[in-house]
Amino acid sequence: MSPRAYSPYEPAPRPGGRPEDPPEWRVLVHRKFAALWAELPDRVGLQNATRAWDYLAHTPNKPPRIGQCTKLKGTDKFAKDGWSAVYHYEVSGAGRIDFQYNAAFTGGGHGDAHPVVRIIRLDLDSH
Repeated sequence: MSPRAYSPYEPAPRPGGRPEDPPEWRVLVHRKFAALWAELPDRVGLQNATRAWDYLAHTPNKPPRIGQCTKLKGTDKFAKDGWSAVYHYEVSGAGRIDFQYNAAFTGGGHGDAHPVVRIIRLDLDSH
């Protein structure tokens, strides 16, 4: 995959290392939040960070088994070109991940249809 294939997004590596099961969705983070993504395990704990990535990589279009994820009100206007509305995942009491997903994204390096999650905002301050 070309580094610019998803610009301004880049792959979001799984905290704690490679998963046992391959991800069903490609998880991308906006480049302005990439450094904060790297800090995620130190800020919210490795277990919470890994759980967040696993959720995004496997079932972002369903409610999480553990934790809370809600559709942000008024974000249907951002649901264009196959992208979902914006969802808000509570990664801990001190953090949230706002994301969208597209089950058949055709951008990227090869233009093949594949499921993608893009993290559009990462906030690790309590709110």
